[in-house]
Amino acid sequence: MSTKYDQSYTVKPHVLLVAEPEGLAINLVEQFLANFCRVKIVSGKKSEWEELAKHLKENNNIDFSNEEHLQEHFDYAVFLSASIAKLNENKNTNYNDMEMTRLKPYFSVLHKDNPKTFAIFPFLNPGKIIEENNFIINN
Repeated sequence: MSTKYDQSYTVKPHVLLVAEPEGLAINLVEQFLANFCRVKIVSGKKSEWEELAKHLKENNNIDFSNEEHLQEHFDYAVFLSASIAKLNENKNTNYNDMEMTRLKPYFSVLHKDNPKTFAIFPFLNPGKIIEENNFIINN
């Protein structure tokens, strides 16, 4: 899979996607590429991303990285909650703390470039979470 962008297309919008390799994330990547964007995917699971996106290996407008300090300019920044990929793994996880820890390194990109920013989090029913936590605590 290519790790360099085709530099002849510098007018294409540049999208930063911080996401775990899962279905919604790959769908977003496909939509960005279909709309002629360059996409930089940042994840600690680069090899899993490359496997999930192997059907896009010929596309020069996609790049994978596991680095947190990005020097590039981004027009859009999309943060897809890791909890979407991990909702059933650990019901005791404090998702707010997990997400803040995960996203904090990218705040410098937001301040530097002022990209249009989207954060996608799952819908969580607070009543259900409290119910489950009480059940766990009581048992």
